[in-house]
Amino acid sequence: MRGDARYQARDGDSEYLRLSSHIPTNVQFIFQNGRSIQRIANSIGTHKEPRNALQQVESLTHETKLKIQETQSMIAKLGRLDGGNANEAKQRKQAQSKFSKDLEGAITAFEKGVEITLTKEKAKRNDSYDDYGNENTSLIDDDRRQQEQMLAQDVNIRTSYIREREQGIMHLESEMREVHELFVDVADIVQEAGKTLVNIEANMTVASDRTSDGVEQLTKASRHQKSARKKSLWLLLIVVIAAGVLAAIIVPSLKHHK
Repeated sequence: MRGDARYQARDGDSEYLRLSSHIPTNVQFIFQNGRSIQRIANSIGTHKEPRNALQQVESLTHETKLKIQETQSMIAKLGRLDGGNANEAKQRKQAQSKFSKDLEGAITAFEKGVEITLTKEKAKRNDSYDDYGNENTSLIDDDRRQQEQMLAQDVNIRTSYIREREQGIMHLESEMREVHELFVDVADIVQEAGKTLVNIEANMTVASDRTSDGVEQLTKASRHQKSARKKSLWLLLIVVIAAGVLAAIIVPSLKHHK
């Protein structure tokens, strides 16, 4: 039935194939974004740092978070397509477990790059606070009007810069909290898939044992049937021989009386 979450047959097979194709592509996309973020993070504080490094990491983080959500949903859905028999169910649970672990690895690499970015950006923010305080002191101590105006303008620029950086850091931290929640969900899928695999394998073992017992019983029954048939043939042969002996005795006796 199409409305059932565990639908099988052709629809289930085609959906399984679709998910099995898309999930690895998504995982690779997440890995690539993670590597891009790590490159940006490693460049922060060096001459290779992009002017908008934090904004680039924010954009990549948001994009990656959405892809993680999509992939986690696909993996969960794939686990509900059991294939209709024990062997197929086992193979699909194994595939779900593998995809989940691959996604865990991609998320871990991605989180590492973002954490490095946050650490470096917070350090730069703190340095900006220090510079802001020093320039305010200079502003108070300097009586020259022109320099006062230039310093005031510079302070405004730095204040705006600090505020923008602070907002970027807070937004990035918020995104990463959501990513971590998704990571926990994926870990739960791995654990659940493992439990299901154990149950499937246990059921398959029981079914195999029962099949072996059934074959053994059928073999015994077949042997018993052959033995009974052989006994019946021997009994029939004995009856025939006895009848022949009796006939050989009785027939001549009847002729003699006549």
